[in-house]
Amino acid sequence: MPSFLLCREMVGVHLLENGTDIRDIQFLLGHSQISTTIIYTYMANINTRRVKSPLDTLSQETK
Repeated sequence: MPSFLLCREMVGVHLLENGTDIRDIQFLLGHSQISTTIIYTYMANINTRRVKSPLDTLSQETK
């Protein structure tokens, strides 16, 4: 059976992979330092193609 800490890590990684803001995850998990939460970014499989540049939306608005 997984430990409590492992379950917390799994929840943090899952939230991050599904696009939840890192500050929201920090709050939900009760981390006082953002550096503790940033550890989850090393474990997450984040698809960088989902990240949209503000310049991408600017070019769409001018058409």
